[in-house]
Amino acid sequence: MRGYRYRGFFIDIGIPESLVAAAELVPKRRRRPAVFLDRDGVLNVDRGYVHAPDQAEWVPGAKEAVKLMNDAG
Repeated sequence: MRGYRYRGFFIDIGIPESLVAAAELVPKRRRRPAVFLDRDGVLNVDRGYVHAPDQAEWVPGAKEAVKLMNDAG
């Protein structure tokens, strides 16, 4: 078993009072724009399991699209 000290926001929603507080606190702290993309066939050419970095191949335009999304925030 391992553990590490987490210095970010944490709230234990297993406590009824905290669960109520989380409904207000979490959206204020976590709301950010997000994009969810599938990997195989969307960002990279789907050739099954990739065993090494040199086997990965980006779909044309995928790297540029990811950069545009990152730059847009």
